[in-house]
Amino acid sequence: MLEVAKQRCENHLTTTASNALHAPPILKFHEFDALHPDLFPEVKQLEGKADLVLSTLVLEHLPVDAFFRSVKALLKPTGGYLLLTNMHAEMGRISQAGFVDGATGEKIRGLSYAHEIKEVIEEGRKRSFEVVGEVGERDVQEGDLGVLVGERGKKWVGVKVWFGFVMRFDGREGN
Repeated sequence: MLEVAKQRCENHLTTTASNALHAPPILKFHEFDALHPDLFPEVKQLEGKADLVLSTLVLEHLPVDAFFRSVKALLKPTGGYLLLTNMHAEMGRISQAGFVDGATGEKIRGLSYAHEIKEVIEEGRKRSFEVVGEVGERDVQEGDLGVLVGERGKKWVGVKVWFGFVMRFDGREGN
């Protein structure tokens, strides 16, 4: 998945570089396990240096306290932002994330949590994060079929599948 993300970002930066007013950002991709951060020294070296942490569909695989501990460790001690998107708890109570191993055809399912939005916001507040702007939620609608989601998405019509928001860490001490 990291290779796919890296390639997509590089492709985007290449296609937009000619229109940029400044140099493109330097992107680095690292494997990391928030439950065992000491096993990833290359990521430990980045602690306290980020202005922004972008997390998409990660939180559902972690206890919420471990997630915020890792995000806070990565952000600058003076503060920063978290852009968070995740599987909605309504979907998480019905299903969980997984993928099919291309080599074996086996369905792989990892550990998955159905975090409620309120739970995530409360844990963030304990660690000096506050929501900035609106909290977004999205359900699948009939009009999305064949446009935003494939026909397999029909089973999700009317179900909230996604939430997202931005949080600001103000640099205060907290758990």
